[in-house]
Amino acid sequence: MIANNIFKKRFFVIANLIILLLCSKTLLGQSGVYPKNLEEIMNIKLKKSWATQIIENSMRSINIKEGNRLSNYINSLNKSTPAKPLQSMFLIYDIEVDDHLGHNVWTIEPKKDMSEKVVIYLHGGSYTYNFMAPHWWFISSIVDNIRAKVIAPDYPLAPEYNVTHVFDMLVKLYTELIKTVDPKNISIIGDSAGGGMSLAFGQLLLEKGLPQPEQLILLSPCVDVTLTNPEIIEFDKDDPLLNIDSILEAGKNYAGPLDRTHFLVSPIYGKLIGLAPISLYVGTHDLLVADCRKLNCMANDLGIDFSYYEYEGLFHVGMLYPTPEGSEIRKEILADLND
Repeated sequence: MIANNIFKKRFFVIANLIILLLCSKTLLGQSGVYPKNLEEIMNIKLKKSWATQIIENSMRSINIKEGNRLSNYINSLNKSTPAKPLQSMFLIYDIEVDDHLGHNVWTIEPKKDMSEKVVIYLHGGSYTYNFMAPHWWFISSIVDNIRAKVIAPDYPLAPEYNVTHVFDMLVKLYTELIKTVDPKNISIIGDSAGGGMSLAFGQLLLEKGLPQPEQLILLSPCVDVTLTNPEIIEFDKDDPLLNIDSILEAGKNYAGPLDRTHFLVSPIYGKLIGLAPISLYVGTHDLLVADCRKLNCMANDLGIDFSYYEYEGLFHVGMLYPTPEGSEIRKEILADLND
């Protein structure tokens, strides 16, 4: 109990730091949109902003990478704070919630001047926890800049549910949506676990003969929950956040009755030909970058429409953080969505 309380206090220190950075004026750091040649990627360096260094150093100083304490906090967070948009968002946007699919589906849209674009946002969280503030901040930026309707499903979470329940809900959601919305106006975007989920979603639509969306955008995606890529160990040294054992445990819970190499669980093992155009954003201080590079090489070999953006020194889902690097990457993502 004492350890858990200490962790909560430390977690909120980081949360407050992030909010402080969001409100402060920071110098813009360099960001990199990297070529597909692996050798060139390895040789490009990125100067970190002080904001990113502070956040990463804070993560390391409180050992947030320690999986068990983080998992305990996540479980308590789920029970005490069910997914709901930030209170301020209800004043700015038109927000509706529907639960006829068994779980809440949030719809957030601008009060006026709405475009025809619809974005399905699949949040991250190791398949086990729900929306957090950075997700809602990013959703707000999509609505503000693209004038799009954002659909944010509060999909079933492990370990109570598994991947079969998640995609049962998502396919029903998509099938209903395309009755009134042209798939060419739909983008599917997700971060971390939700990033891998977004790729698997496109693969499942392909398997079922349903139309592809306009594009798939993957942010620091987990595309292989087996973590068998030997290069992961090298990147793990620089990752201040993710814990290999915790990811493996989360992947097993999420897989449920399916093998962990099933494409719905680990989409790197699924079909890539025939999918909507894919954009992937990831950093080198993220152990998941090893599999992202592998996926990029596979896509290049197949000659599919696949854009790969890698940022030197960026940690896991760093594009969602209120840092100069995060701000620049979000601009690129929003440009993708607006194309």
